[in-house]
Amino acid sequence: MGERCYWRMLYWKKYDLECISKKDRKMGPFGSNVLRGKFGAEFRRLVCIRKASDCIKCMLRTSCPYAIIFETSPPPLTKIMRKYETAPRPFVIYFPFKNLSLAEGDKVIIELTLIGRANEYLPYFAYCFSNVLRSLDFEINSLSFNGKNLFKGDGIDFPTEDYNYLKFDLDEDLSPFLVELILESPLRLVFNGEVLDIPQFSALMRNFFRRIVLLDYFHCGGDGQYPFKDVLSMLDEVNIVSFSLNEGIFERFSHRQRRRIPFYGVMGSVKYKPVFAFLLPYLRAMRELHVGKNTTFGFGRVALGSLSVAG
Repeated sequence: MGERCYWRMLYWKKYDLECISKKDRKMGPFGSNVLRGKFGAEFRRLVCIRKASDCIKCMLRTSCPYAIIFETSPPPLTKIMRKYETAPRPFVIYFPFKNLSLAEGDKVIIELTLIGRANEYLPYFAYCFSNVLRSLDFEINSLSFNGKNLFKGDGIDFPTEDYNYLKFDLDEDLSPFLVELILESPLRLVFNGEVLDIPQFSALMRNFFRRIVLLDYFHCGGDGQYPFKDVLSMLDEVNIVSFSLNEGIFERFSHRQRRRIPFYGVMGSVKYKPVFAFLLPYLRAMRELHVGKNTTFGFGRVALGSLSVAG
């Protein structure tokens, strides 16, 4: 399988925002869409100096927090994605994709994943979330990392604990497993220009590999090298054993485009085999890093379910 290759540059932290509802309410399965849309508008209102309609043409785009976080684009001397105007954003906002009935005083957890240097902007996220949630009749009770509340007076106590990392070892265990993956939020997977109604394992992993390489390069100081070429052919050996999927259609209102935009994705579960043991750390990381389209809106949350040795 080639020389040993370790992947350790990609790093991230997941934070939990505990919110308290200030009124009785019913919420549909698109809370992440609402939060992400309002949050982006509030972040821009807070930090954008020039109020330009197009961040790509703004002279401040390489240093503006809004452009770095929400309108990520390849820098002028980029080694990769030279023909693209946008790059993966370094955050994920996840709110449960299910119907909720909340009474006044009920608590809800919003999960926030910040990748690489985006963690330096944690106070911006906390401040904007506070404003957005207040407008939605929620109150932030705590912002925590590994169970520790980070609010300290009027500021943020940055966590000193280490980041989460991905390490990739091409010579690790090749034991085959039967793996169940749970699609906890809508997954919209595009492969070779086509949207996949049933996520083939090879397409899922290729999408995820590409995503983490780009996140590492643009937000974690990586070199843009793709260390997974030797294992791509092995992905084609993995077959679907069974699946139970439902397609969902969601809408969000784009404040920038002033119109409703439909989102599509599948939820449910899929079982695959044989999945080799060295891939398991990546499948576990998918739950926090997400995969596929619209990840900043909480789409593409894939969790590792049941696991057994493949016969």
